[in-house]
Amino acid sequence: MGVGGLTYRSVDAAANVPSGTTSNHFRTRDALLLGVIVEIEKLRRAFWRALVTEVNPTTISDLVGIGAAYANGAVGVMSTRVRAYMALLMEGWSHPELREPLQRGRDAQIPRTLQLMRKVNPKTPELHAEIFQDYLTGIIYQQLANPASDFNPRPGVEALITALLLPLEPRAAQQ
Repeated sequence: MGVGGLTYRSVDAAANVPSGTTSNHFRTRDALLLGVIVEIEKLRRAFWRALVTEVNPTTISDLVGIGAAYANGAVGVMSTRVRAYMALLMEGWSHPELREPLQRGRDAQIPRTLQLMRKVNPKTPELHAEIFQDYLTGIIYQQLANPASDFNPRPGVEALITALLLPLEPRAAQQ
C-alpha cells in the first residue's frame, strides 16, 4: 500500500473512530505523516526500553542478546510498524520536510545505544554506537525486503559487537 495509501479515511477506519476524526487532529497530509513518524518512534523506543530494562547489559553477550532480540522483534511483532517507517524513509526522497524528523529518530537512538555499549566497555566511541545502530537497521530492512526463513541475527550481531567492544591491542604488540 505504501505512504500513498495513507488517507484520513483509512486511518479512521483502522482506528475504528468516526469519519473525520483524523482530519480534526491532523489538518494537513504532512501533519498526518509527521504524526505517524512520531508514533512509530515512540513505539520503537518503548520496545527498545523494554529489552534494555529486561537485560541491563554488562557483558558483550548481554548486548548481543539485546541486539538480536531487537532485530527479531522488528521483523516479527513490530514488522508492520517497521515497514511503515521504511515507506516513510523512502517518501523522504521526494518530501524533504520528512527527512529531518526521520533523522531525529535515528539521532536520538545513538546516545541510548552508546550508553548501553559503555556499560560493557566505557571507552566505546560514539562512532561504534552509530555503526551498531546502522547495522541493526540494515539487517532488519534486508530481512523485511527479502525474507530468509532461517533469519538469525545473533551471529552477525555478536561478530560486530565483539569487534567494536573488545579493546584493541597496542600497535607494538601487533608487529
